[in-house]
This record gives sequence, C-alpha cells and structure tokens, in this order.
Amino acid sequence: MPLGFIILTGFLLEIFALVAVGAQIGALTTVAWVVLSAVIGMSMMRNGARKAMVRERAQPKAGEEPQLAQIRAFADSTVYMFGGILLILPGFITDALGLLALIPPVRQKMVQSWTRSAHWQHYATGRGYSEYDAQHVIEAEYRRMDD
Repeated sequence: MPLGFIILTGFLLEIFALVAVGAQIGALTTVAWVVLSAVIGMSMMRNGARKAMVRERAQPKAGEEPQLAQIRAFADSTVYMFGGILLILPGFITDALGLLALIPPVRQKMVQSWTRSAHWQHYATGRGYSEYDAQHVIEAEYRRMDD
C-alpha cells in the first residue's frame, strides 16, 4: 500500500473525526481543544528535549550495559517528543495517540519493544559487528593510476 494513500486516509479520518466531534460538542469547544492540545504538544517537545539532555547520563539497571541504558533513555525521550508532535497536529485521532505517550507505562512498553531487539543490543554493546567484520576482511594492494 503506497505511503501517500495511507497519509491521505489518515487526513480524511482526522477531518471526519473533527466534524463528527465538533457537531456533538460545538465548534468553539472543538477549536479550543485543538489549540490546547497544540500548546500541550509544544510543551512536551520542549520538556522532551530537556529530558534527553538530563537523561544522557542515565544510570544502567543492575546487569545492564551502560550504552543500552543511554539508548533506552534516548528512546524514551524520542517517544515522548513524538507524542508532542502528534498533539501539535490538529485532530482527535492524533491527539489520542499523542496522549498515550504521556502515560509512563505505555511509553515504557513502547521503548522496551523497540530496544529489546538484538540489533539494539549489539549496537549498544559493540558486540556482534566487530566479530562479523573481523571474519570478512578483504586484504588487497592497490596502485594509483593518475598521470
């Protein structure tokens, strides 16, 4: 399914939700909600950037690699800031998804599922890539053929 079709469908769903909810609660209340959610989203973006700077020196859990703790802190700040972006976008569907990023247990589950993969484990610890690269070294000689 093309990405453009998915984005267009998302926009149409957002418009439909705005009109449907606006008909129930009133236009002024709908506009107030959209503005308030944008303000909350901007605040989340600002606080997320601060959190990322403070948590850069995150302490690892018992038995955890220090680099993996930093990646988890970065991922947590990323999810939090992405929630802020979703709140800035006008619409009730994106607001609902953005508000999920405010709930710490939901955010922790997202981060755990993201950083649990072996790729992140190897990236954080540095193991895996160096062993692979050491087995696939190609030695060669070359001669420059300029002039």
